[in-house]
Amino acid sequence: MKRTGIAVMLAWFSNVGFIVALAIFVFAIGEMWCSPKFSEYIGLTAPADKKALYMGYSNIPFAIGWAGGNLVSGYLYEHLGSKINFARQYLVQQAGMSPADAAAVPQEKVMQTMASMMNGGAGASVDDATRLLWNAHHPWIVWVILTSVGVVSTGFMIVYYFRTRKQAA
Repeated sequence: MKRTGIAVMLAWFSNVGFIVALAIFVFAIGEMWCSPKFSEYIGLTAPADKKALYMGYSNIPFAIGWAGGNLVSGYLYEHLGSKINFARQYLVQQAGMSPADAAAVPQEKVMQTMASMMNGGAGASVDDATRLLWNAHHPWIVWVILTSVGVVSTGFMIVYYFRTRKQAA
């Protein structure tokens, strides 16, 4: 859990590719570390005659989370975090390109096209274009929203734990 949080924070605060790749690596280590422990925990807490049932049902929250998470995070990224979408928007709104022409620019050339049209056509580097989009659109908001969902979910799990612990006692 801590490694996942650290990874999200690293990705949240940076637009540098290496830092984001490092964050993904840290997240993967956290997942590899926690996933077997979760299965072990389910196996240990289940009654002996219902271990298989508990193990099967323990994956339902993951299925719901992955399905809902993919829908929500995809939408959030598309509207709040996509550098390509922001660059196309810049080409239309700031550089005076038509929406059809901006949409026709191949995805791998959008940032180069934006950079070349910056500073009144004098051009700039792709890094400058990325920095401009980062500062103008604040794509890290996506991570704030996703982290908030995680924090709220963790809070509910803690409340559930304490309520069920008192009932068992």
